[in-house]
Amino acid sequence: MSWASGHLAIAMHLNDVALQTSVNHLLAWTWQATGNYRQSAEVFRRIAEALQGERRYETLGTTNTLGSVNSRAHLVWNLAEMGEFTEAMARSEEAVCSAREVDHVGSLVWAYRSLGFVFLRRGAILEAIPPLERSVELCRAAEVRVLFDITAAHLGYAYALSGRLPEGVTLMEEALAAPEATGTTHRPLLLAYLGEAHLLAGRRNDAVAVAGRALDLVHRQKERGNEAWVLRLLGDIAAHDDSPNSETAEGHYNQALARANELGMRPLAAHCHLGLGKLLRQSGDRTKAAEQLATAAKMYREMNMGFWLEKASRS
Repeated sequence: MSWASGHLAIAMHLNDVALQTSVNHLLAWTWQATGNYRQSAEVFRRIAEALQGERRYETLGTTNTLGSVNSRAHLVWNLAEMGEFTEAMARSEEAVCSAREVDHVGSLVWAYRSLGFVFLRRGAILEAIPPLERSVELCRAAEVRVLFDITAAHLGYAYALSGRLPEGVTLMEEALAAPEATGTTHRPLLLAYLGEAHLLAGRRNDAVAVAGRALDLVHRQKERGNEAWVLRLLGDIAAHDDSPNSETAEGHYNQALARANELGMRPLAAHCHLGLGKLLRQSGDRTKAAEQLATAAKMYREMNMGFWLEKASRS
């Protein structure tokens, strides 16, 4: 990050507060993209707290949103990945209030998407859908293509998890088909969502193909957090077959779990424990299966992830 350090040093020397904020924003965004959620959250939290009063109406660099909204939306993403849903919800609501106040389309897209993202990560699927739908509607109406892919893919994933599989897959495929979305940050995560939807629909071969694309891209882009989501999908795929490859599935789940623990991704870690528990039970190791399922249930309970807690309890 020497480039960022150099620019930050120049901004501090010039006493240019706006430039300092923009450089810190870019640095925190890079940390988020590479899975350093804790570091990224700390910086975005400082930016959000600094952009108050008259500064709440500042934009950051080339972003098409208010800095006060954009920084909170990024902060929310980091917090939700770590399972810190109470602060994430509060910050997303702040973002929505600020965006509504100025009635700025780009800011509203970010704000509603961040609110939907918190619900989605917590497993409150039905609550996630309305704000994500509003965000997609705004993207379509204003032709904000640069934000459409990631916004629509999250809505499609929410549809899929709620049982609306055809609708969800169609929307995710539309989002991922956009040339502007090719190779963008978080594309591997969006592909993982699509792969999971294919698997839920019983299209294992389609899930395998999508997972392969996601794994190749996530390695090239060095998105460590999103790699953990892709590895979890690979575990689900290997465990899903009529004659599951238990060894391969367990290996992928353990890799995903190790990365999730390393980066503090508690919701994903809980999903990995759930996957391991179901796999071990299927292979006949009921003692270890019970341990993994109990761990998943405990984590879901601590994070108030009721949708997933019910799944763990039924397993």
